Amino acid sequence: MNILNNLRKPYFAILLATLILFVSCSQYDDTIPENIETNRITGKELFKGIFFSEGNVSQRLSNFQDFKKLKSQFTSEQKTSFLNFQNNLIAQIDKSNPEYFTNLENAIYTGNRVIIRNELNNSKGIIKEAIQTLTSFDYDEIEKQISQKKIKSGC
Repeated sequence: MNILNNLRKPYFAILLATLILFVSCSQYDDTIPENIETNRITGKELFKGIFFSEGNVSQRLSNFQDFKKLKSQFTSEQKTSFLNFQNNLIAQIDKSNPEYFTNLENAIYTGNRVIIRNELNNSKGIIKEAIQTLTSFDYDEIEKQISQKKIKSGC
């Protein structure tokens, strides 16, 4: 009789229910293939979407409509030139900082806005270095002109 009284106690029922739950759920863990392909977007695709308004990523970003409109007005020569620059820039970044795209991808997939913002701020120096390696642009002068225009327009 004493055993039956112990079996009727609520903590025993909770323990038993928890064990049943773990046993029933763990039987399906082995059936998931380890090489299953996910729909995770790569760091390079994220970079193209954020900085060049390319692919599915840019469709999810609301503030790229003006840039898309501008790109739609490119001539075929300008489109080819833009695409070549984009590919060369990505190759240069990959060459000079191979972990950059992985870091960008990991930061974005954390979902933490502070981490994402920090990674995007770090991107500035990496992109600046790559652009200066590829072109004769004076990045600092361009940045200065943009800042002055923002000040004049009140942005």
